[in-house]
Amino acid sequence: MIKKRYFTLILLASSLSVSAEEYLSLLSLGFSQTSSDYFADGQSTITPNNYSFGLVKQVSDDWIIGFDYSKQKGNGRWLNEDDLQVELFNEAEIESKNMAINAIWLADFFELSFGTSVGDSRDISRSVLPVIDELVDIEDRTFDIAIGKTWELGEDGNGNFWEFDFDIGLQYAEVDISISDRVNTEPPLFIDNQIEQTNTSVIFDFSVSYQVEKNTFIWSPYLSASWNAELSSDGDQVVLVSRGDGFRTSDQLTERFATSFRIPDSGTWSIGTSISWDSGWGGDLSYSRSVSTNYDLDRISLSINLVF
Repeated sequence: MIKKRYFTLILLASSLSVSAEEYLSLLSLGFSQTSSDYFADGQSTITPNNYSFGLVKQVSDDWIIGFDYSKQKGNGRWLNEDDLQVELFNEAEIESKNMAINAIWLADFFELSFGTSVGDSRDISRSVLPVIDELVDIEDRTFDIAIGKTWELGEDGNGNFWEFDFDIGLQYAEVDISISDRVNTEPPLFIDNQIEQTNTSVIFDFSVSYQVEKNTFIWSPYLSASWNAELSSDGDQVVLVSRGDGFRTSDQLTERFATSFRIPDSGTWSIGTSISWDSGWGGDLSYSRSVSTNYDLDRISLSINLVF
């Protein structure tokens, strides 16, 4: 589910000049840049870069499996405008990585998707007025399963058609968070939190695409949307102090802590296009934006793919 577009590209390529009896593999290299507000002050936009590697293999008529690895890194420095006499800066550095294994079972009338992933992330930040140094380490593990259905409509005689895809499933996430803060008051104040949380949610995915078939390639613009509705959560309350000049608390797994799991009670929409040539080369370009998150997340993604 995490990289469903990879599986779709496998199926796209299989409809070109490749023999229908040949089981295909797909290699993908991707780059994306995410833009969000770090300190929730409207002026600390951070744009970490994400690099990814994916390998997908069709192992039988019924099974497709895949592996994905991604790494994200970025930093920022922003002028604090609360003090107009001295230039003071807030700073932050983000680094994370994620590994995922996915599989799809292709039944006659539906698809069954399985996925598991592990991720870890580190945030280092300094905010001023007062000066607060914060270190956040996150480890998370995610398990998901979903059932999906694909419809093809509107065949126009030239091989062009609309494709609608819908998935519904469950996600279970385990998250361990370590937060260490030093508030540079007199005397200094030290805050350490060790937090364990679990979260179960139902996930909805929907996409619509138009497949345009030419002599040597297939071009497919698409629109997709997803939503994650929390069913239950358990664990400690998250304490944050580096968001302004006061203590703030949260009992939600927000986007600040998400490296592999979907953010509770939020969604994403994206628009993009993919292309596959009969030589095996292809690509995917998309723009996505979060819905109902504490901080808006915008992402531009580009991938180059090779089917062989």
